[in-house]
Amino acid sequence: MKKPKHPKIYSKNQIKKIRAAGDIVARVLAGLSIQCKEGITTKQLDELAAKYIAKWGGISASYQYNGFPGHCSISIDEVLLHGIPSDQVIKNGMLVGIDCPVIYQGMYADGAINVEVGEVSEDKKRLNEVSKKCLYKTLEILKPGVTIREICERQQQYANENGFKVIKDFQGHGVGRNLHEPPAIPYYVKEDNPYNDYKLKVGNVLAIEPGLVTNDVLITTQDGWSVVNEDLSVGTSWEHTVVITEKGYNVLTSVDFKI
Repeated sequence: MKKPKHPKIYSKNQIKKIRAAGDIVARVLAGLSIQCKEGITTKQLDELAAKYIAKWGGISASYQYNGFPGHCSISIDEVLLHGIPSDQVIKNGMLVGIDCPVIYQGMYADGAINVEVGEVSEDKKRLNEVSKKCLYKTLEILKPGVTIREICERQQQYANENGFKVIKDFQGHGVGRNLHEPPAIPYYVKEDNPYNDYKLKVGNVLAIEPGLVTNDVLITTQDGWSVVNEDLSVGTSWEHTVVITEKGYNVLTSVDFKI
């Protein structure tokens, strides 16, 4: 079997560029969260994303990535991932997932949020809350020496303890010079993952993004991108790009972080 590529360890200067990309991600997502309200279409939100990204000196990492037509993916309710911006109108009660990776000076950062529009159902509210907490509970354990297996276990355990399953068809990943690079970080312990025993090192940069659902049987729709559950139930995920430090980790997609 071919030996897997070793996860990259980034220098301080490289991390500054990734952090700059992360700042743009955070600003764009913050702006879109304000504009994501009743009456706007997902295409209009995407057009705003394009303007925001350009305003702050970045490049969309989604646009034309393997042919994807949007500057960010906007996934509503039963669409779990990779929703294509369209003329769909945002309405009260929707749970809107926005995923917006950005390139800055050749470096990538990735992040995702979920916006509750108006009065959402208690089921959606709880799913969104647990999904966000799953991300932050996972981040809490990050530090040098922690294995990828331990990250995967943490995500799955927190989801299961709170009555949810994790998506098994997609995964977290390294990020930096590329949008997706080693190590692979499934949301559950995948025994054949070659990175299970990899121990985190200072300078590793990761996109942590546990996806929570009630049904983990997924289907890609006819548009070739949008992913739904077989029973069209709601699912969601939150995402941050983080760097491993000597003391633990720092979030690179938060404007509060300083190198």
